[in-house]
Amino acid sequence: MTNTHIWEGWTAQDFIDHLEVTFPYATFHTYEELKEWCIAEQPYYKKHIPEVYEHFVRKVIFEPIEVPSDWQADLEAQENYLWGDKKI
Repeated sequence: MTNTHIWEGWTAQDFIDHLEVTFPYATFHTYEELKEWCIAEQPYYKKHIPEVYEHFVRKVIFEPIEVPSDWQADLEAQENYLWGDKKI
């Protein structure tokens, strides 16, 4: 529930409203970065607020990064160069 009192008269919704202004300009690649952003950008109260975090989690979708297939071959070639046929 977003009308939960958090701090000095501020509700979770108040913090959400404050963060909504800068959210479109924020850049993060993981949910942990999103969580840290929420804490850093919240005014006054610098602790994790689950309702705020969950609101923004619902707004982002992190797409899986496609790794080119030849990267695996490059990695194996580098390992063979460094370690020979020995596997650690």
